[in-house]
Amino acid sequence: MKKLILLLVIISTSCFAAEIKVSELDEAKSERREKAFENWIPIAEMQVQFEALTSEGRFPVYSERDGGKVREIFIDQPTGLTFWAWTGMSEKELLTKHEKYLGEGFVILSLGLLPEEGKVPRYWGIWVNESLERKVMRDLKHLGISQASIEID
Repeated sequence: MKKLILLLVIISTSCFAAEIKVSELDEAKSERREKAFENWIPIAEMQVQFEALTSEGRFPVYSERDGGKVREIFIDQPTGLTFWAWTGMSEKELLTKHEKYLGEGFVILSLGLLPEEGKVPRYWGIWVNESLERKVMRDLKHLGISQASIEID
């Protein structure tokens, strides 16, 4: 008697085609932005600063890195705002998070490329609940920061 063994293998793959548009800066508002930035700090201190400022009711909207240092712009967090902030994401991680957050009612607010650390691009990004997007975007426009966009096909 022969036994028939059926092996079922399911491979899950995600394949995204996407158009990613990072936030752009309006040079005419550079002085205003400069005043809004926190001081440059070592990247190792970034989490401590994040926790301190978010506990004060502020949240990050833009980030810059130079060598081993980082500086960010934090603004007042409107009542009812929920946000996600991530850094060091590969394109695949970015698109996976974006798709997840879209499904949960969030929109991409700001997005940037980290300075090249090897050949794989890395991103930072901020998502906010859709209901407060316009309110937060007023603050970003005042600082000359455009809203990012990600279109997934």
